[in-house]
Amino acid sequence: MLHSLAEKQIDRFVAQLAIDGIASAAEISGCSEIELDALESKYAVRLPRAYRHFLRRLGHSSGKLFTHDHLAVSITHVTRLTQMLHESAAELAEEDDTQYGVELARVLPPGSLVIMGRLGEQFHAINCSSEEDAAVFHFDDSDFKTTPVTGSILEWMHIWRTEALEAIASGYFELVPGGTQP
Repeated sequence: MLHSLAEKQIDRFVAQLAIDGIASAAEISGCSEIELDALESKYAVRLPRAYRHFLRRLGHSSGKLFTHDHLAVSITHVTRLTQMLHESAAELAEEDDTQYGVELARVLPPGSLVIMGRLGEQFHAINCSSEEDAAVFHFDDSDFKTTPVTGSILEWMHIWRTEALEAIASGYFELVPGGTQP
C-alpha cells in the first residue's frame, strides 16, 4: 500500500514523540482497521486519510500528548462525543423554545466528527468531506461560534506536541500522577 505524504509525516511525528519524551513505544496504541471501518460505518463518513492514519497510530493512547489539558481524543471518546452531540442537536432542534439544538446542528452537520473534547464544554471537530486531510475547527457549548484551529490534522497534532513539551518542561507531569492516558 502506498502511503500518502500526510501518512509519512504522521509516522515521523510519532517517532519524534519518543525522542521528545512525550510517548514511549509502550505508551502508544493505535486502532485496528476494524475499529476504523466501524467508526466510518456508524457515522456514514469516509475518514480523511490523515485522520484515519492518526487514529491508526495513536487512536487508543498517545502518552503525554493530550493528557496535560484534560483532553478526550481516543477513538472511544470520538465515538461517544460525536454521538452525544449529534443526538443532542437532533433532539433539541425539534424543540420550539430553544436555539441550542439548531446552533449545534449547524456547527456539527452530518459528515462531521468531534475529534476532541475538553471538560465536556469545548470541542474540536472535522468535516469528513476531504479524502486526504481535514481542517480542524473549535466550538464550545456556550455560544457555538466556530473558529478555525488549523488547516490540517498534522498541524493540529503539532500544536498539542508543543503544548505537551511545555507541560513536561514546566514539571506538570511530576505534579500530576497518572498523566499518560488520552
